[in-house]
Amino acid sequence: MFGLAGKNGQQIVSVSTTYIYSMLRESRYLEQGERDRFVEDLRKLKLYPSDFTAISIRDGKSLSIKLEDMDENQFAGFLEVLGRYCIERSTTALG
Repeated sequence: MFGLAGKNGQQIVSVSTTYIYSMLRESRYLEQGERDRFVEDLRKLKLYPSDFTAISIRDGKSLSIKLEDMDENQFAGFLEVLGRYCIERSTTALG
């Protein structure tokens, strides 16, 4: 399991072998529009139902599909979405 931070430094996605959970609380994003675009991008990939909105969600929601069940196009699209909304951090290996 691992998590990814959004552009404001707060975690917006948790990924495990059994679920992908996106955190949708507005305060986790730089602005509400950014959160809404994130949700829309996931809907376009059919990772959320077409009628899903984040308005009534208190904190987050699991995607409609597991990582292992994504086809190649969904997986590639998911990585692109993460690249748009998550920050890049450089790490140095310890040891």
